[in-house]
Amino acid sequence: MHGIMNIFTKEKTDKVQTIKSLEVADMVEKQHNELLKDIRRYVEQLSEGKIPHSDFFIESTYVTEQNKTMPCFDVTKKGCEFIANKLTRRKRCGIHREVYQSFSRYGGLY
Repeated sequence: MHGIMNIFTKEKTDKVQTIKSLEVADMVEKQHNELLKDIRRYVEQLSEGKIPHSDFFIESTYVTEQNKTMPCFDVTKKGCEFIANKLTRRKRCGIHREVYQSFSRYGGLY
């Protein structure tokens, strides 16, 4: 666990439901800092293709139990699918299931 508060709080950003990159990191079995590096690279690639990265990843922060503000991303359903497509087949199936359950549990349309 990451020792943070409100990790599973789902947020709606401009009517788009998102989940924190911390939760996605758990889903894909990566360290959060490694996932952040990946997402920053994906944002760069999307920008090069003139694709708005905010459809996938929205820069955000979270507060640790030690009251430190740390960087993270709010990840949209599209962003979760983007990340999943970079995984092995076995992991891809697992994240699709978890993303579906996560967004469905909080009233998102999947």
